[in-house]
Amino acid sequence: TYAAVNAYIVGTGFFYPAWGYLETCISDGNQGPYMNRDHGSWLYGNLISCCQRYYGWDVVGCTQRNAEATLISGTISSIVDPTDILYFPDWERTDTCINGGAAPAYMKDDADLWMYETLLDCCKVHYGWEGGFDSCMSSQGGDPPTRSPISESWYVDWGNFVCVESCEGASPCGGRHEPWDILHGSKLQCCQIHLWWKVDCVEL
Repeated sequence: TYAAVNAYIVGTGFFYPAWGYLETCISDGNQGPYMNRDHGSWLYGNLISCCQRYYGWDVVGCTQRNAEATLISGTISSIVDPTDILYFPDWERTDTCINGGAAPAYMKDDADLWMYETLLDCCKVHYGWEGGFDSCMSSQGGDPPTRSPISESWYVDWGNFVCVESCEGASPCGGRHEPWDILHGSKLQCCQIHLWWKVDCVEL
C-alpha cells in the first residue's frame, strides 16, 4: 500500500530540497507526500547530488546551510565543507595563499571569485608581483618557481641584444625580469618591436 511505501521512504534518510525556509537539502524525513510518490525524481541518497540538482548555482552554499541546519538541530554533521581544500589569500594572518578551511565567510560564499583548486592559481592572482609570487609559492614548503607566473614573459637582454624569457635555466631563459623590463607575450613580438633590425632575432 502507499502508506507502507511512504513510511519506508521516510525512514531511509533521503535528501530533498527544503524550499522556502532553509534553501538547502535535508534528510529529516519531512518531505512532502508528492516527493515520496515520485521519489525517483525528487529524492537523493547524498547531500551533494541533491544540492547539484536543486541548487546548482550555489552548491557550496547549499552544503554549508545543511551543516548549519544540522548543528542547530543538535546533531553533529558529518558533511565535509567542499571549500576546505581550496586555496585563498589569507591577508589578515599569513599574507599568503593557504587552504584548510579557514577562509572568511564572504570568500566561501563566493568561492568562484576568491578560492582556487591549486596554490599556483591563487598565488598568480593575488601575489603575482615580483618577489610576492616566489614567497607565496614557497609558503607551503615547496621550492620557488623557476618561471614567471605571467603570460607576457619575453623581454630584451640589452647586453646581448636578444629576446629572452623570464625564467631560470637554459636558453631561452634569461633570468627573471626586472621591474623596468617591458614584457611581451612571445619572442616574435619582442623581436618585432625592439630588435626589428636583427633579421636573426627570432632564431637566436
